[in-house]
Amino acid sequence: MRHHTTMRLIFIMLLAVCFTCAWARPGLAAKQNVEILRDKYAIPHIFADSPDAAMYGLGRAEAEDGAYDYVFSIIRARGRLSEFYQQSADMLNMDLVQNDIQSQALGYYELAGQWRSLPEDIQTQLCAFAAGFNDYIEQTKASGAFDKRYFAIGGVDRGDVIRGFGPITPQDIVALDLYINGEGALSNMTDEELGTQGQASYERIKQHGSNAMGIGPDLVREHASIVYGDLHNPWTGAQHLAHMETPGKTVFGLFSGPFFAAGRGGHVGVAFTRNKPDAADVFMEKIHPDKFDMYQVGDEWVPMQRKTISIKIRHMKDLPVTLFYTRHGWVWNYPPGPERSEYGYALQVSVLDTAMDLDAPIKYITKRLRLPWLDSVYDHYHLNREPLYSMRNFVLGDDYGNISYLWVGRVPVRHGDINPLHKADSSAPVPGWSLLNEWTNGVWMLGDPDYQLPYYLNPRGGVVRSANDAPWYATECDHDPKRPGWIPFHVVPERVDSSARGLLMRELSCSRSIRSLDDVRAKLAFNTLSIESLHFIQALKRGWQMYAQDLGALKLSDDVKRLDRMLRDWNARADIDQPGMTAMFILRRNTSLPWFPENYTPTLNEMLIYLNELKITADNLRVFYKDIQVPWGDAHFMIINGRRIPLPGGTTNIQTPFMASMGSFPEPGEVQRDEVFGDNRAYDEKHKDLRGRVVCDFGSSFIHAHIMDSRNPVSYAITPQGQIDAVAFPNSPHIFQQAELFSTGQWMRIPLTRKEVALNLDPWGDDPGHEHPTRTSFSVDPAALFKQFTSSN
Repeated sequence: MRHHTTMRLIFIMLLAVCFTCAWARPGLAAKQNVEILRDKYAIPHIFADSPDAAMYGLGRAEAEDGAYDYVFSIIRARGRLSEFYQQSADMLNMDLVQNDIQSQALGYYELAGQWRSLPEDIQTQLCAFAAGFNDYIEQTKASGAFDKRYFAIGGVDRGDVIRGFGPITPQDIVALDLYINGEGALSNMTDEELGTQGQASYERIKQHGSNAMGIGPDLVREHASIVYGDLHNPWTGAQHLAHMETPGKTVFGLFSGPFFAAGRGGHVGVAFTRNKPDAADVFMEKIHPDKFDMYQVGDEWVPMQRKTISIKIRHMKDLPVTLFYTRHGWVWNYPPGPERSEYGYALQVSVLDTAMDLDAPIKYITKRLRLPWLDSVYDHYHLNREPLYSMRNFVLGDDYGNISYLWVGRVPVRHGDINPLHKADSSAPVPGWSLLNEWTNGVWMLGDPDYQLPYYLNPRGGVVRSANDAPWYATECDHDPKRPGWIPFHVVPERVDSSARGLLMRELSCSRSIRSLDDVRAKLAFNTLSIESLHFIQALKRGWQMYAQDLGALKLSDDVKRLDRMLRDWNARADIDQPGMTAMFILRRNTSLPWFPENYTPTLNEMLIYLNELKITADNLRVFYKDIQVPWGDAHFMIINGRRIPLPGGTTNIQTPFMASMGSFPEPGEVQRDEVFGDNRAYDEKHKDLRGRVVCDFGSSFIHAHIMDSRNPVSYAITPQGQIDAVAFPNSPHIFQQAELFSTGQWMRIPLTRKEVALNLDPWGDDPGHEHPTRTSFSVDPAALFKQFTSSN
């Protein structure tokens, strides 16, 4: 009897083992649970049985917050804007056409067709995200909420766009991420290089900087690593923060589709900065003087390849376009006009360069989707040490007390015989006719045993930081740190200047003045010191001392006297109550003087220029504000549903660590707006009261900081969440929340456990007219989701 009982137990155990094996095998997994809870800031918290199930929830959550925005971005990456947004049957919108030519010429969607070659776990995550996104759209159609949710805005019927485009696919998702990385690579091209003598020009994509810092546990009051990042993302549109929890992993951060951008990923805190784009992706091609479709290779002239595409245009016939390619890629300023240039410019973005590596796009996407699930900074290094596929420099910290800095942002610079010292000039195109400028013939070669990325692990100072600075600035506290001999010039240029924000971060970290998240918030995240303004003010004081007799003899108006005294007494901070910041802002928009460097004494002539331009500044202040003493918050604000919310922080021409305004991204066909709303709408009576003021809609909208301790994880963030858009979400009670936090210099404490989330649920989620419920539950089968997109292939 005992023997039979023992055998029965063994049989049951074997059944359990077999059941476990079947559960783990791809295609045989049972349905998995997903629950989405929304907190008081409308941030989705996704609790799921697996990463696949979590991705389904993330797809649904992003659709709830910004389905139209995501579909629009995919349409742009596909090169189909003209098909959906051409308004007139009489006049062609060339801005839309040029974007479509550019996207189709670079082939993002075509390259994304390789997604079926991705590892199976990556394919399943892409399918799960797409299914969650599409299911939400279909459910709103079935419930009758679709038309109410996607009403027309600005003459665009968003519902028609979503219906016309149809369900998104994994190929669409991959194409969009390739587009984002590829288009962000070349914003520092010159006007000559961007110009056109033909039918297509390269559209400049606005770039933005970022700051990041990692602090080791020995310097932190909580005895755990701190990771801080500030991406300066747009204030307009949805910024998708999400928290995902699966067995053993807690992920919180900023997402673009299913791709993790920054935040707390698994056991690794991730912040990044973006290098200045590397123009080595651009080849200057010498064109035959008599045959515009021939270009030089070595000592020979060879024909360009041609490709004809068809641009679909709403209300019009399709437009055939002939594209020209050299061996380096698409030549965007061809075919030429009558005044054609001697040179063409061919574009070969590294993330798309299959000539170097056939699997380049696949490797890039695999890295992107595995990023949030990593266990340590070591895993991150091994995943990202090849610099072919990203423009990002990473600052990292993990739950085990490690911090690290990885410089991977610069793509390999091709220079060959052009620069025998191997000191790369990343600001100019590479002569394409030299055979030595190819990746396979140049100094850097794939698999070169002498090549290594600048990588720093737990430096002796206990801090790593970056504001687009050189690696040796990111880890050292010497007054003038020297370039290490082991970093070659073709990896990092000879000189990488530090920004004003980078200098302050270095000063704060080297003085050991940041020891807690409270210090991060008070001294860095919302720090509004303008170093340029401080040096300028100090120089003015020296000028008055040096030329007191000459300047004292001048007859100055009362306004100029008051402004001069105001500026010299100003603390150089861009706080909302500081009139000195308003005066400096107007002065800098009119002055011919440069920023004065540290310890500089201006000449008498410079002081006279300053006082003369102060008179112009006073006149402008009285025109714009009716007074010369105007708090910065009266000039620098967001407008939400007609309400002005004052904001601290700098602008593009007066940098502060906390940047609150950096211009805006244009909509299709819209002219790029300047940071001062009134400057190019001077005759618009509707906006007359905005003359000279800064309407903030871009910059510093994702500040995040994390204590990396798995026993007590803490994360803070501040960003416009998906329902910040008052036009798309007119009934949302969340519209003002994040702007009010900015205004008061506060941030959100993110609940990271189910218990914490339950105590901070969205109190408005189930109100009539609200955009999403507080709690949503699903049961999904990842294998079935995978088959949705693969069975026909």
